[in-house]
Amino acid sequence: MKLKLTIIFISLFLVSCSILSPVKTSDMKEYVVNKIPNTYAKKHRTDATLQVARPVSNSVYDLREMAYSTSAHKINYFAKNRWAATPASMLHPLIQESLQKTNYFKAVAPTKGLGSYRYTLNTQILEFKQIFYGDKKSAFKLKVRAQLIQTATSKVISSREFNITETAPSCDPYGGVVAANKATEVMLGKLSAWVVGNL
Repeated sequence: MKLKLTIIFISLFLVSCSILSPVKTSDMKEYVVNKIPNTYAKKHRTDATLQVARPVSNSVYDLREMAYSTSAHKINYFAKNRWAATPASMLHPLIQESLQKTNYFKAVAPTKGLGSYRYTLNTQILEFKQIFYGDKKSAFKLKVRAQLIQTATSKVISSREFNITETAPSCDPYGGVVAANKATEVMLGKLSAWVVGNL
């Protein structure tokens, strides 16, 4: 009888422990891209105004999932690592901030409907992925197409593609995040210089 009671007591104890134990949380890791250039060529401020449209994105990268590639023409996504927001959502405020820091524009606006702006910058994210090579190395590839438009006439002033590849410091998702931030910083510096140089 004592043995039966002991077994019942132990069973109840184990069940109560499993019920009261903390709920396991997801081990999903989230990352951001938030790097912008630290220095800009000094420019005199003009009365030019610029509207920065939200970037459009290739549907493959219009996700929070972190894309990577191990071979040409193939895209995969990390299972336990993702972006805190879509690439377009992360890059949009960074593009705006970078252009404001050129000190060239009287105003830089992020969206339509906030007034009349002389120029509009449209961007498209063509590639936003980590690439793994056979020799246990990886890099991040960022490819953005930009178009600068005279808003009133819809005339295209200039178009350009920015194709940046940055070596990752480690062959894992976090290494890709570090390289993505560096690639973004480089791209934003080139984009800002290109926009100002064409006005």
